[in-house]
This record gives sequence, C-alpha cells and structure tokens, in this order.
Amino acid sequence: HITLTATDENGNIKAYRQTDNVVINDGDDCLVADAFNVPVGTCGNTSSAFDDVHIGTTQTTFTETNTAGLSAWKATTGGSVGTIVAATGVSGASVKVTANFLDVSASIAEAGLYNSPNTNTGDPLALQSFTAIPLGATDDLTIEWTVTIDGS
Repeated sequence: HITLTATDENGNIKAYRQTDNVVINDGDDCLVADAFNVPVGTCGNTSSAFDDVHIGTTQTTFTETNTAGLSAWKATTGGSVGTIVAATGVSGASVKVTANFLDVSASIAEAGLYNSPNTNTGDPLALQSFTAIPLGATDDLTIEWTVTIDGS
C-alpha cells in the first residue's frame, strides 16, 4: 500500500494520494532468495533491503511481470524503516518505509520501492503510478510504503 503527501514550503498539504500497488515478480523472487539464501528467478541484489524509494514523471500501467522499472525516473532517496508489526494468527506481518523528497520541482506520477539507491536500477518490490502531483521548486513529497506479508 502506498501513501503520497505533497506539501508546500509552509507544510500545507497540496496533494494526497493513497492506493494499493503492484508487487513485481522480481521482488517476490528476491524475498524468497533472501529468506532461503538461494538464487531465484531474476533477483540480482539479494544483499540489500527494499528501503530505497524512486520517483518518476510518467504515468504508466505496471504489471507483476514488469522488468523495466519506472518509465521516466526523476530521483531516488533512502527510506527509513519504521513501524514493524509481527504476524499474528489473524493478520500478516508488516513494515512501513517512509521517504522524503525535498524541493522536488517536477510533476510526479510514478513511484517504486527498490533494493538499490542507484538510478532506476536494482530489483523493484513494488511499483505504482497515480494521477500526477505537480510540485514546485520548494515543494516536498513524502511517500509511505506499507509492505504486508499476509501468508495467503
């Protein structure tokens, strides 16, 4: 699940988006590779956490089989791993990753959760496009990604 909040230089909310995302097969492969220490599928970066958030400027329809990443990469930043919830008998485990992009100056329409800080590289766990959020030179964008492993 992804939440995006755009604010101006005074902290006023300019735009808010909330939606589920597309979990990419490559990301699933990496989770299995990390959990069992075996190579799986096309996962190329098993030693890094999925805590880098990338943003782009083109609204694209992503599918589970996406291998290209974001369509028009703009920036990346390391996210902070926050709230962690352990699985119980009725709910899955979850973790929140939050990333802050400062002074964006672009119209942002896509985001991805990756295991690499490099320009649109690494393995995407999740990708999502949304109605573009126009941001000026002093506007900021906060992205919160909630990853839930529900066991179903």
